[in-house]
Amino acid sequence: MKKRSKNCCFKLLFNLAKKKGFAVGIGHLGQEGGLTTIEAFKEALKDAQSENIKFVFVSDILKLIKQNK
Repeated sequence: MKKRSKNCCFKLLFNLAKKKGFAVGIGHLGQEGGLTTIEAFKEALKDAQSENIKFVFVSDILKLIKQNK
């Protein structure tokens, strides 16, 4: 996957997080992901900070959902 399409995936994930209050995304590093994925993630971290979006563990999201029931 090209760097540009990875950035689009993060943008979609961020928009979903803003709309619903959270979003879950998974990714992997490997022969096909490799450095392109790492570089896209570094850029996404900067974008997330500027948009007040935090990366957390799925278990943290589940705790919040339980608390709000």
